Amino acid sequence: MTIIAIGWARGNKKALATIILTKYWEKFRLLQKFDYTDISATHKIMKRDVGIAYIAMRKIHYNVMRFRDTLSVDEAEVLAGRFKSVSARHYILNHPEKLSGEYISAWQNCGITNFYVV
Repeated sequence: MTIIAIGWARGNKKALATIILTKYWEKFRLLQKFDYTDISATHKIMKRDVGIAYIAMRKIHYNVMRFRDTLSVDEAEVLAGRFKSVSARHYILNHPEKLSGEYISAWQNCGITNFYVV
């Protein structure tokens, strides 16, 4: 797993950090660019192939993190880009390994088990 500091805001949402499988982060870094056109294309492909709007993935992701209380509300808020509390910021800054482990556990609760940690 790789923790990425993002540090940008779009509308009223802030994305300060996220966690992603290292193999996907390495592939993403190879892209020459990633902009609104790419997001729009991703939305169309997901809508067509799996019937889920790209924007709905944010809600699905949050619910996976909260399923069986694997991540606390503050931890899930960190990964959803909502840093409203000091404790939420604390998790990402001071306990990235713990947060990564809980992130893996959350996906394992849903049957996703193919992780490797770098």
